[in-house]
Amino acid sequence: MRSRALLTMALLCALAGAGCIPRTLETSPAVQGRVVDEATAAPVAGANVTIMPVELGSKKPTDSPVTTVTAGLDGRFNAPALFDRFWVPAPR
Repeated sequence: MRSRALLTMALLCALAGAGCIPRTLETSPAVQGRVVDEATAAPVAGANVTIMPVELGSKKPTDSPVTTVTAGLDGRFNAPALFDRFWVPAPR
C-alpha cells in the first residue's frame, strides 16, 4: 500500500511537469528504556522491543517503518529515531 502511494505521487509529479522535492519526516523519536520483569523487577535480557508509530491522537498504526531492537543483559534498549521519506511537487 505504501509503495502504491509513493508511485502515485511520483506519477503526479511527472505529469505536472514541475518535478518533485524529497521530504523527510520523523515518524518516531529515538526511544530508550529498560525491560524488567513485572513481578521481580529483574532486567529481562534479550527482550525484543518493537517500535511502531501510530497516528496522532489514536492508537491506529501508520504505514511508517517499524523497528525492533533487542535489550542488553541489563534489560536496556536503545531504538533509533524512525524517518519516512516522500516526495512533494516542487513549487512553481
